Amino acid sequence: MSTKNLYLIEISGPVGYDRYNQAIVCTTSARKAKNIHPNGEKYGDPGWNSYSWVSDPELVYATCIGKAAHNVVVDSVLCASFNAG
Repeated sequence: MSTKNLYLIEISGPVGYDRYNQAIVCTTSARKAKNIHPNGEKYGDPGWNSYSWVSDPELVYATCIGKAAHNVVVDSVLCASFNAG
């Protein structure tokens, strides 16, 4: 079984209103972390909203910040920062 890690996902540069700028997600790799939208959707799903995040996961930075507890769900969003306008 793969190790569950916690990743900080974020986009660089200024972030306008009604957009996410970062989130903490639990998954098994940085590549998978970049494919999770802060609203919980996965890249390619109909719920992926590129207006509120990014259109391409390659624009996301993913930094491993620690290991997840055994009871944390894989491919989940633990918290997200949204800049409401």
